[in-house]
Amino acid sequence: MIPISLKHCLDTTDAVDLKRRLGAMLGGLPTGTLPLRHGCDQGGLVDDHDISASVLGVERTPDHVTARVGVFFTEIVGGCNCHDDPLQANAYCVIEVRINRTTGATEFRPLPTG
Repeated sequence: MIPISLKHCLDTTDAVDLKRRLGAMLGGLPTGTLPLRHGCDQGGLVDDHDISASVLGVERTPDHVTARVGVFFTEIVGGCNCHDDPLQANAYCVIEVRINRTTGATEFRPLPTG
């Protein structure tokens, strides 16, 4: 896995601007970076070429910035209709994004949606 750094998102002290920056940066990450698999509820595959991220909350500590982020993406479910064509379904999951304030090292962790 490629190390990801979102340190440049932390260059603001404005909470609204931080959420905007973080949401935009998550949408531009390489495919396969975010742990979206747990959001597939039909046993399909993640299509994360076009995601939408919404920052639900942010916590700041001296060492880290941690955000809860809702991510909308497409789930591809193969062989589920009469012609065995894949079905595209809207999917959603919540992840935790933890950014080290010093190094910018970023970790992603799936969270329960309930």
